[in-house]
Amino acid sequence: MHQFIGITSGLFEFVGGFTYAYSIIKGKTKPSRATWFIWSLAGIMIFSTYYASGAETTLWQPAAALLWNITFALLSLKFGVGGLLKTDIFCFIGSLFSMLLWILTKNPVIALTCIVAVGAIGSIPTILKVYKSPMKEDLKTWTLWFLAAFLNVIAIDKFSYAIAVYPLECVIVIGVIFGLVARKKLRRLLFLS
Repeated sequence: MHQFIGITSGLFEFVGGFTYAYSIIKGKTKPSRATWFIWSLAGIMIFSTYYASGAETTLWQPAAALLWNITFALLSLKFGVGGLLKTDIFCFIGSLFSMLLWILTKNPVIALTCIVAVGAIGSIPTILKVYKSPMKEDLKTWTLWFLAAFLNVIAIDKFSYAIAVYPLECVIVIGVIFGLVARKKLRRLLFLS
């Protein structure tokens, strides 16, 4: 059952990527360059350390996320916003510091914690962007990604810090972004009708 839920989580993540790419290309979504480049780097490290930590049923979502993170980082070069704002630079420095800790400690649990921290730090530019301009994000995509993150927590079959930390971080970060996008768009729809 856990494997089925994990695969379903990966499918939600994968389908959400198509809706986001479509929204970017159509000009409805303006991705944060800083977030997607940080998430691409973190995604490579998360997938490899997460796999090395023994994750099995929960690997599908980060695998799909890694594929899309790289795609969106590349799309953000043409269609994105930011990248050189003070907040973006701070997040890059915070990410590099976390990566340095990982390299220096060579401890897989510390490495995973640092990489998850990189992912959380990398979300800050998008959270700030969504807070200011929620209409520049796609609600369908963030709904699918929140469902993927939520299902990935349920897919945990062997509960340990190393297995649970990434799915829990995803639920929190994606939940915040989803909540901001949904709240602002719902409010706008209610006032227009």
